[in-house]
Amino acid sequence: MNPQVAAIISHWLSNEGERERFSRRAETIHTLKRWKQVEGVSNFRDLGGWQNSNADYVVPGRVFRCADLSNITDHGRKMMTELGIAKVFDLRSVPEIKKNGVGKIDGIQWIHCPVFKEEDYSPEKMAIRWGYYTSGLEGFVMAYSGILQNGGHPFGLILRHLRDSDEPIVIHCTAGKDRTGVICAIILKLLGCEDELVAREYELTTLGLKRDHSKILAAVAHEGGTRSHEAYNHDGSFKEGILNMLSSKYSPRSILQICSEKTRELMGRYEAMIQTIEVIETQYGGVDAYVKKVCNLTDEDITKLRNRLLVNEHKANGFGWSWGHVSRL
Repeated sequence: MNPQVAAIISHWLSNEGERERFSRRAETIHTLKRWKQVEGVSNFRDLGGWQNSNADYVVPGRVFRCADLSNITDHGRKMMTELGIAKVFDLRSVPEIKKNGVGKIDGIQWIHCPVFKEEDYSPEKMAIRWGYYTSGLEGFVMAYSGILQNGGHPFGLILRHLRDSDEPIVIHCTAGKDRTGVICAIILKLLGCEDELVAREYELTTLGLKRDHSKILAAVAHEGGTRSHEAYNHDGSFKEGILNMLSSKYSPRSILQICSEKTRELMGRYEAMIQTIEVIETQYGGVDAYVKKVCNLTDEDITKLRNRLLVNEHKANGFGWSWGHVSRL
């Protein structure tokens, strides 16, 4: 076989090739752009438009996810108002808010509902303090298990809003990656989306944070000033775990080029979220059981939430939407 043809086929079949195809398909929801250009805010995207296992669709324009809003500009505030956003659910801890502030917007309610009230769970703190990102896949699962255990109150607030209202919301933490990633996975699973789609959607955060990589590494460098042995190798380079921190299991090639083969292999999969979903299944009995046990929702609550956030293709077409190009993956 021609080596060039073989290389093309190999890339097509690789995890990176799958990720690239998924990210291209994810760019639009019919004529709507998934990624929203909210000035001053990274990783801002619509959680809607996906097809679930019953061929229903998640309503777009209802749930948005993003990183910290503290640097939002006036133009960004205007964009959020134009999106019709009524509430912002801020999952950050008190120390994170004290450090970075709150990007409040006139006419939009800010709800502080921390997963961890006093512990700084920003990516750099997680990487330095606990080393969750330094121990490979197991570290991510450990970190996300902790989020599941502590997320009952904030996640319950978000889910009850979605049960009761059609008003659009934004969910965010510091990077819009870990705490935000877990609650968004819970929402998509409640709506019947397949595990692989949920994990691929989670991976999109690596693209959403691309412009912030240098800023996050600078924050790690600052955090590592007094604990440098936990952040740096002897030669002054960042440890693999710090680079893992920048990834949602897919990393840009610029990052991959400076990682070891072991880290490249880890960062070339979406298994962190797949295994987190497995934790929900094995430890809680599934996502429905999780939100009932931990978030105090009922079966009736779950049914109401699904009725608000799912539409079938016939109803979607009645709204003037065309979904023919949207697939589960």
